[in-house]
Amino acid sequence: MLIMGMMAKVYEYLPLLGITVASILAISYFGITLFIYSLISPFYAVYVFSTRQKENIISFLIRGVVIVCKPILIVISIIIAILAVELMTNLGYIISNEVFTFFTSNDIVSRHSLSSMIISFLHGLVDLVLAILTTLFAFYFVFKGSDLILNVFGYKEGGIDSHEVVSEIEHKASNRATGV
Repeated sequence: MLIMGMMAKVYEYLPLLGITVASILAISYFGITLFIYSLISPFYAVYVFSTRQKENIISFLIRGVVIVCKPILIVISIIIAILAVELMTNLGYIISNEVFTFFTSNDIVSRHSLSSMIISFLHGLVDLVLAILTTLFAFYFVFKGSDLILNVFGYKEGGIDSHEVVSEIEHKASNRATGV
C-alpha cells in the first residue's frame, strides 16, 4: 500500500518534472542563442554591408526581433503546457477510474481473485502510460512551443539545415569534378 501511494505521487509529479527540465533547457538554449547573436551581429553587419546584400540584413534583423520575443513565447508555452497537462491528466484519470471501477464494483470480479489482480495491474499500467505520455507532451511543447507558435504566425527560422548543406557540398563537388 505504501509503495502504491509513492508511485501515485511519482505519477503525479512526473509531468511537472518534465516541464521543469524542458523549461531549464529552453531558457538555456535561449541564452546561448542570444549570446551567439550578440557576438555575431557586428561582424555580420560589416560583412553584409561590404558585400551589398541588403536583403540578408533584413532577415538578420527579423531574426533579432524573434530572439527578443522568445522569452515571452517560452513563458506562454510553459503556461499552455501546464494547462494541457492538467487537462490530459484529469481526463485520463476520469476515464481510467470509470472503466476500472465498473469492472470491480459490479461483482464481475471478486476482490481476491486473479482477475482482480490483473485489473489492478492494468489500472496501474494505464496510469503509468498516461503519466509518461503527458510528460513527453509537456517536455516537447515547452521545448519546441515557441517555435510552434512562431510557425503558426508564419515565421520559419532559416537556420542551417543539414540536408541543404550536404546537397550544396555534393553539388559543388560534382561541379568541380566535371569542370563546370
